[in-house]
Amino acid sequence: MPDVRARYLLFAIAFLVAVAGCGGDNEGGSTTEATTAATTTPSGANVRLSEQSWATYETELAKAQKVNQAAVKTFAKCRQLLARNVASEQVQQCFGTTTLDVVSQGQQFLTTLEGFEDMVGGACEKALTDYSGLVKLYIASVNGLTSGDQPSPSAVQVDQASGALVRARAAGQAFQAACKP
Repeated sequence: MPDVRARYLLFAIAFLVAVAGCGGDNEGGSTTEATTAATTTPSGANVRLSEQSWATYETELAKAQKVNQAAVKTFAKCRQLLARNVASEQVQQCFGTTTLDVVSQGQQFLTTLEGFEDMVGGACEKALTDYSGLVKLYIASVNGLTSGDQPSPSAVQVDQASGALVRARAAGQAFQAACKP
């Protein structure tokens, strides 16, 4: 029988080691509390925006879209001037306040997006992070059209800004799919 007792003892030790390895420090509450919390709000669960937050998003999105629709037309028109190598004054006149308008509205929209960070989780949180990052990239690329060492941007810079807008819009669609209540 000593052989059976040794087996039981080994089994008991192995069981205790396995249980101890799974738990970790439990000062904040009981194992039951931790299990219940994990069951009701699993890590990585998708937490969408509330109806009120979604309404705020749609209002700010409409403002940004209006500014960007005008900007797309201006960028196309000004890019043609850049391709023809016209004087920088003409290019600046073509852009007018468009870049400033886009940057200003973009920053306001970005502030709205960043305000949702503590409200979301899971796939919505990831989509929000991606969207915010691409909006930042778009704002920076548009800002680069009227700042820098050159008196006017290059056609490549205009193309990069336009491409950044396309990527931001695609991220916006993913955000809407993941976060709409």
